[in-house]
Order: sequence, then structure tokens, then C-alpha cells
Amino acid sequence: MIDDVEDADAAVWVSSQPWEWAAESFDLVRQAEIQYCIMKDDECWYSETQRIYDGNEDNERTVYMNEQYLDEFGPDVILRLTQAGFRLAATLESALAD
Repeated sequence: MIDDVEDADAAVWVSSQPWEWAAESFDLVRQAEIQYCIMKDDECWYSETQRIYDGNEDNERTVYMNEQYLDEFGPDVILRLTQAGFRLAATLESALAD
């Protein structure tokens, strides 16, 4: 996987800031097709009636991770993990350089 990463892409990934990494992930999970949350009043809600998960299993929203879902979104997960690896490596190199 690492051999498939273009140097230009890696350079962009490691030049960004941690708040940008979080914003990238937040933008992804707000997409309805990802099924991470339900957008309500421009906020990411756990369900139609719950803003956050309250620990009650009866209220738990289930997302089915079937083969079709994984085929569609698996590449997104792999990309995010690859980006995270490059960013972590760059952060550690910078911290340990001193």
C-alpha cells in the first residue's frame, strides 16, 4: 500500500494540521451514505431522537456492515488509515528530531 502512495499526496497529507485531519473525518461522517450519523439541524445526531448515544442498548442504532457496504466504503477506510500512518510518522520524526 505504501508503495502506491504518490510523493505529492504524502507531502500534502503531512503538511496539514491535526485540526484539518479531524475536519476531514468529520466531513466524511456527515455524508448520509456513510450512515455514521443522522444530520439534524446541521448537527451529527446518533438517531432521529437522540443527539448522543445514551448507553441504552434498546436505543442502539445498528449499521449493517455487509459486503456491499464494505466494497463501497472500504477504500475510504484504507485511505484514512494510510493518511494517518504518514501523518503519525511525520509527527514522530519531527518530535524526535530535536
